[in-house]
Amino acid sequence: MSQADQRAAALLSEQGIEAARVKDYAVAARLYHRAFALDPSQSGYLYSAAVAEMKAGDHAAARRDFERVVAAFPADDRFVGRARERLAQLDAAARPPQPSITAPPTTTPPITAPPATAPPATAPPTEPKPAAPAPALKATPDTGWTARGVAGWSLIGAATVGVGIGAALGWRALGDRQTLKDTYFDSKTERYVGITVDALNSRESAINNQITQAWVVGGIGVGAAAIGALLLIGRGEGGRATVLLLPNRSGAELSATLRF
Repeated sequence: MSQADQRAAALLSEQGIEAARVKDYAVAARLYHRAFALDPSQSGYLYSAAVAEMKAGDHAAARRDFERVVAAFPADDRFVGRARERLAQLDAAARPPQPSITAPPTTTPPITAPPATAPPATAPPTEPKPAAPAPALKATPDTGWTARGVAGWSLIGAATVGVGIGAALGWRALGDRQTLKDTYFDSKTERYVGITVDALNSRESAINNQITQAWVVGGIGVGAAAIGALLLIGRGEGGRATVLLLPNRSGAELSATLRF
C-alpha cells in the first residue's frame, strides 16, 4: 500500500463525512467502502461504513461490516469495542416485542345507599341585595408608550431569533468537531490518523469559522435584547445604550454601555 493510496483513502473518507452530514447515508457508505479498499489498515473506514448503513436502514449490511471489524482487527482497537456495542443494539432491535399480560377485569357488587328517613333541611329564602355600582373607568391619555413598547418587544423578539440561530450554529460546529475526533483521533497515540494534515487543517478552519459566526450572531442578538429592554423600561429621553461587537481571537466580544 503506497502513500498515494493512503492519501486517496483519506480524501474519500472526507467525502463520506460530508455525505453523512447531509444525511445521504447510502453515498457515505459507498465512499467509506472505497476508502477501506485502498487502505485496509484503517478500521475506522469500515466501521464508519457500517454506521452509515445502519442509519440508512440496511441492518443486514451493517451487521456484516460490524462483524468484519470485530474479526479483522485486534481486540484493543477502539473501533472493535464500538462495533460490539452496535451489534448489541442491532440484536436488541431484532428481538420481537414481548406480549403484555393483562389481568381480567374484576366486578364488584353495586353499593346502594340506605333510604332517607327525613327530607333535607332547606335554608329560608333571602332577598337579594342590590349590587354596588361599578366604579367608572377613566381614560388615560396616550403618552407614547405604545410605540416604545412595540419597538422594545420587536427587538427582544429579534434578539431571541438571533440567539437561537447562534446557538444552532455553535451546536453544529461542536457536533462536526466531535465527529472528526471520533473518526480519526487515536487516544493511544494522542494523534489523528487516517487523514492528511491539510485535510485536518481545512476541517478545523471550517469549524472555527462556524464558531465565530455563532458568537457574532449571538452577540448581535444579546445587543438587540439590551436595547429592547431599555425601550421597555426607559422613561423620557434620559436613557441611552451603546452596544459594540468587538472581534477577538476566540470569536467576538460584546461591550455594552448604559447611560441614564
